[in-house]
Amino acid sequence: MKSFLRRSIVLSLVFFLMSCAHYYPPSYKADLLNERWMPAVDRDPNPWLSNVDHWFLHPVSPYPRSVASSVMLVPLPSTVTRVQIAGHFQVKFMITPGSNRVEIEGPHALIQRIGVKVTQKTLMLIELPKPPDVTCASSSVEADAKDTPNNIGCVVVRIGLKHITSIAQTGPGLITGQIVGNDALCVTSSGSGDIYLAGSMPVSGIRSSGRGDITLLGVVSPDVVIVTSGTGTVNVYGNVGVRSIVHTGQSNINVIGVNTNHLTIDAGGCGKIGLYGMMAIDCINARSHVIVYAYNVSSHTLKVNTVDYAVVGLAGSADTFTVNTRQASRFMGYHLYTHDAFARSYDASHITTRANKQLFAAASGDSSVYGINSARVLTQVVKRNGVVLAIPAS
Repeated sequence: MKSFLRRSIVLSLVFFLMSCAHYYPPSYKADLLNERWMPAVDRDPNPWLSNVDHWFLHPVSPYPRSVASSVMLVPLPSTVTRVQIAGHFQVKFMITPGSNRVEIEGPHALIQRIGVKVTQKTLMLIELPKPPDVTCASSSVEADAKDTPNNIGCVVVRIGLKHITSIAQTGPGLITGQIVGNDALCVTSSGSGDIYLAGSMPVSGIRSSGRGDITLLGVVSPDVVIVTSGTGTVNVYGNVGVRSIVHTGQSNINVIGVNTNHLTIDAGGCGKIGLYGMMAIDCINARSHVIVYAYNVSSHTLKVNTVDYAVVGLAGSADTFTVNTRQASRFMGYHLYTHDAFARSYDASHITTRANKQLFAAASGDSSVYGINSARVLTQVVKRNGVVLAIPAS
């Protein structure tokens, strides 16, 4: 009798310990819960400036002048608000208290190769053909000069405009400067030259279709549209009310200081979109090899659709969440807290999500859905080799 009691006590203790332990079924794959994507989202803009002088970050500092042989001043009409740039020369935007103007600095023969044309509200700067035997007069000019075809890179064009609404880069030259104003600004790049702008900029649009990077520091705008189709990286820092992102290229998009009530993302191609701030995302459509990471998300209704090899990772909260994944795509929502979640995975895709009120999960093909801490609220539908699991939170 005593032996029976001892065995009963031991068995009861074993069952009790088993009930306290996390149980993972044989089909569970631990690597699908390994969500360490948040460090991949930029939170510090300083690394963006590793390849450019920081002088333009300080409005009180005078803009630097290279040692050059001559300066040519070109006055501009007060109606000029748009700038188009095509050439190897460098362009520096400066804050001007006076009238609109262009200053062209460099060896005399080289500055003659800068074409200046004004059409209505647009200033156009172009590079003219090279005359024979023209070289830079000083070795202390900008570092890019020695690596630039025809040495035209040693010419610096400084632009001062009271109002500016558009900057379009179509060439390989470097553009830097300070932009301060109340006019909605659109920045466009279809060339290979980089753009670095700082100040208080009410940016309305950023369009990148070339190889050059666009870096904007100090964006203050409630309504920004970002469209990318090239290979150049887009970096934005400030109080950024992003309304939509359309990405079809191979570049990265990094936005620090997102502050928006409605955001839609349509992304294909490849590259990474990283968003950091406070954002209400309405919809994300991701395809091909693109990666989309965003936090902190605070949405009422949020929809995510992924296909191909796309990856989406979100952290934050949503009241009602719907996610559909297809082919080999993946949604990572371990850190996305929702009230009601509706998750459907197809083919070989995967979803990790959580809900505290209701989780409807359907998996078909060889796909899977993991519901974190959702055993009591989970309703599941499984077809073929699909897997739906309720996973305890670690």
